This record gives sequence, structure tokens and C-alpha cells, in this order.
Amino acid sequence: MLSTTCSRTALITANVFQNCLSRSYASKIYHTNILKRLIATSVRWYISDIDFDLAFTLRELYKLDVNSQESNSVCQSARQNLYNFSIAPSILEESQYYAINFYDALRLACAVEECVDYIVTWEPISFVRTPHERKTLEQRGFFDLTLESEDADTGMRLPKTIGVFPPNRFWSHLQNELHGAQPPPEKTRYLHFESLSMTLGGGTESQADVILRDQHGRRIRGEGQGITPCGATLIALDQSIDQCLHLPHRELINFSIPPIIGGPNALVEVALHVECAGQLFPARARNNSVYHACAEAYISAVNEIAGAFYLD
Repeated sequence: MLSTTCSRTALITANVFQNCLSRSYASKIYHTNILKRLIATSVRWYISDIDFDLAFTLRELYKLDVNSQESNSVCQSARQNLYNFSIAPSILEESQYYAINFYDALRLACAVEECVDYIVTWEPISFVRTPHERKTLEQRGFFDLTLESEDADTGMRLPKTIGVFPPNRFWSHLQNELHGAQPPPEKTRYLHFESLSMTLGGGTESQADVILRDQHGRRIRGEGQGITPCGATLIALDQSIDQCLHLPHRELINFSIPPIIGGPNALVEVALHVECAGQLFPARARNNSVYHACAEAYISAVNEIAGAFYLD
């Protein structure tokens, strides 16, 4: 624990509990273990009535956890430490100031009303209001919401900052507060990209064959067919990745090739974002082949995902 008293307060959303019911065993264990770590801290946890019903009432009503004994046990332990927050008329009125999804605006209004320090959710993107907040979230994995709240004594509206974190980043943040800033440890490279061979379709599907090496030097082969060469490459990579790493479902949601400066012999740069477990993992790579750069960037993002997934 951080201390013997609750020095931090946080509003937690229903998806932190709902993700513990994932049908994927790896994803279920991942989310359950993170929740277990969070409830062992001395943070004072708040939850809105709406999120409480989504997290627990519906869970019990429809018996959603009959095959999730460990998940159920962890969620019930967390439930005992939650302080419910009712959606009063003042919360509804406050929520009108926030130009985000209606239910997330209610959550934000609850956080402001209770003056919590953090919002912990697997979907921090739902609370983003400005391009700056979005960019900060993409770069750091969390961001600060700065807004005004009314002082109960004076009636003045004062600035209030609330950190919005996904649970795994919040756990790391708490550890940094506890132990102080430490030099970042050398990151484990779970996978190394070795080679890619490509057969272009020329109007039909393209074929990609890849070879990766795991952290023990073992070679892993994968093959894939796709409408585009990059699509075939990603299918082949996923096939080989799934042979050695058990990760939650991931999806490439953004792929771009920034303008090339330096003439026809310049290296091609690929920038992409992979979404996994409610987080965005950005990566970039350069190569004289756009397909190799795509593969190297994707493996770089997967290594980041594996580093977050295999939490020490």
C-alpha cells in the first residue's frame, strides 16, 4: 500500500470490472490481475450509481460470472471498498458543461463534485475534449483534464485537474509516487523481426511469409494472404505472434506514411497505432521497403503491448 491513509481519491468506471469477464482467458487474467493490484492500494475509490449497476447489479442479475470464480472474487473484494456516488440533479446540471458522451459527462461531473484526483477507466479516450488532450493520451497513455469547479465555501469557480488513466498506467503511476522517479528499466524485446518475403498479387491476393525470433532465439514462421501486401504482412505477423505470446485482442487502427524527405533513395517511414485492451500503442519504423517498415513498426508496437501485458 502507498500509506496507511487514503492520500488519493479516484472515480472508477464499470469497464474496469466488466473486462474481467472477457471470454478470452488471457484477457480475463490480465484485467483481473490489474484490478487485484489496484484494490490493494490505499486509494479511496468512488463509483457512480450507473457504473455500480453496470458492474455488479447486472452481473448478478444475469449470472455473468458463473464460470469466473477468480474474477468474481476479486470484483467482490473491490466492491467492499467502493463509495457509491448518487446521480443528483446537481450532477445532471453540471454534466451539461462537458461536450462528451452523456454518460461520460455524468461520470466527469461526479468526479468534479467529489473533487477526486483521478478517473480510472479502460476507455480514457471517452473523456478527451481537445486535440491537445488526445495527443497527450496517444504519447503518454494518460492525460490531465483541467477544468473549473465551484468552491463550496466561497462559490468561486477554481481550476481543478483530474488525471485520466487506464488501470495499468495508473498502477505504474502509483508505484512511481511510492518509490520516486526511477531510471526506466531496459525494455524486454519479446519478439525480433528477422525477415519478410512477399509475392505481390497483381490483381489477386498477395502472399507474405515472415520469420520472427522470440526472446530465447527460437524462430517462428507465419504466412498470410491479403487483398493488399501490407494486409497480408499483418496477417502473417499475427499468425506468428500468436504462436508464442498470449495477448488480448489487438487491432491496427491507424497506418500512415509521412512525406519522404531526401530524394528517391531515402528510407521509407511507417507510423501506426495498435489498439489493445483499451489502449493505443504507437510505433514507427524506417526501411528501404515499405512492407519491411510496416512489419518492424507492428512488431515494435506488439513488444510494447507485451511489456504492458506481462506486468511484473
